[in-house]
Amino acid sequence: MKFVTAQQMRELDRQTIEDRGVPGIVLMERAGRGAARQLMLFSYALSTPRPTFLFIAGKGNNGGDAFVAARYLHQKGFDVHVWLAGRTDDVSGDARLALDHMRRSGVAWSELYDPQQWELDKVQAPLCDFVIDGLLGTGMEGAPRGVVARAVEFINEVGREAVAVALDMPTGLNADSGLPSSCCVEADFTITFGLPKTGFLDQRSWSHTGSIRCVDIGIPADLYQDIESARGLEPMTDDDVIAVLPKRSPSSHKGDYGRVCCIGGSRSLTGAIRLAGQAAVRSGSGLVSVVTPESQVAIVASSCPETMVSGGSENSEGGLAFPLWNASVSYRKTFNALLAGPGMGRSNDCRKIVEELLSESRVPLVLDADAITVMKGHLDKIKQAACPVVLTPHPGELAALLELDIQMVQSDRIQFARYAASVTGAIVVFKGAGTIVADPSGHARINLTGNSGMASGGTGDVLAGLLVGLLGQGVDPFEAACAAVHAHSGAGDMAMLRKSKHGLAASDLIEEVAGLFKKL
Repeated sequence: MKFVTAQQMRELDRQTIEDRGVPGIVLMERAGRGAARQLMLFSYALSTPRPTFLFIAGKGNNGGDAFVAARYLHQKGFDVHVWLAGRTDDVSGDARLALDHMRRSGVAWSELYDPQQWELDKVQAPLCDFVIDGLLGTGMEGAPRGVVARAVEFINEVGREAVAVALDMPTGLNADSGLPSSCCVEADFTITFGLPKTGFLDQRSWSHTGSIRCVDIGIPADLYQDIESARGLEPMTDDDVIAVLPKRSPSSHKGDYGRVCCIGGSRSLTGAIRLAGQAAVRSGSGLVSVVTPESQVAIVASSCPETMVSGGSENSEGGLAFPLWNASVSYRKTFNALLAGPGMGRSNDCRKIVEELLSESRVPLVLDADAITVMKGHLDKIKQAACPVVLTPHPGELAALLELDIQMVQSDRIQFARYAASVTGAIVVFKGAGTIVADPSGHARINLTGNSGMASGGTGDVLAGLLVGLLGQGVDPFEAACAAVHAHSGAGDMAMLRKSKHGLAASDLIEEVAGLFKKL
């Protein structure tokens, strides 16, 4: 999948309609039904018995997509209302066909063509769980005006209490640059159609797009195979997760799904390794071991009963001492993947342990948190590793590793993720809003799902656990990194709908992973 401009998307639509004989109303039906399915998934996570959907529709094709989605949800038994920002007589073409079909199906609808009708103290808005922006989509030029501008303000006001969802593009956001106009919808989710738009790559757009989902509307792949995706990036999708989840045979046993080991924890940082171990269990891994300082064994074991916990010798700082592999953990060669770093501390012992893992391991190794920071000035040892290495730094850790200013690495996350991968020879998962996964060849992908509620302690440890679990099941390191990132953020979105952004905790993501796999 590639990022395209609004003009490129319009041309792909035209070619599909005129050259491949697919009627425009068919593309509109696919877009609207795909949006409705996504909205249904969101509603299931919201756990509201019979959620109410309020669609705010424009007169053009974006409104047509909204009409189709509204009709489909109504037919499924949901409570649906549609408000048209304009007059019915001004709706034409495929959008008019969709509007007429929706009206015949019995959807409750109204036309509000006067800007004053959109004032909250005058309009009788239904109490809704979701408010959906179907006003302008990618066809916008300049800031919304008149009745559309007032409708945008209404969406943003209602969106303070309801989940706000934009169809294709938030109204008021430039599809190519990602720059918002002075009047722009602020969505929690954007359901975009066909291919993702180049504007999604600018982080200034993310406060308006929220978490982005892409709906396939049947554009033939050969029509866009020669288009060069913006910045050579591709987005991560649900298919990345589906593709790596192994089919589980009825006659299989736990040894068939990988043995992984999570190394970390210290006297003052016990929670990180516990979260990583729990997430590794939820990844589908057959057997998960945890190595942590001897004094922390009982704490970790009691909170994570599915893992096998071993105690390593402890240094004066309460962290693991070097050498790590004593008699009690001599079975290390039986593991299929290793993780080191969560809660490990930044002692000299930590650095020696990481260096030993890099030189001795022959299975994929994930370095997270402190295990990355202690390798500052030792990039050559990562590049010379005897095993595949995946680094999972947040901005501060990547800046420290590369000995650069954090503002610099944040100024162009894509460039510095690729640079870090090239100088370390590792797969780099540059965490944060718009997580980038890059390999040493320059191949990179970006994740555009997730939410600001995930900006809390421990969520990175959950990601590391999911990642090592997938690696232990034999998944290619680059593909495992993309799948783990996307599954992690998808679980975060489900947790946000269930718990709110303000109340989200890292452990919530672990609970949601199993449900996410079921959904996929």
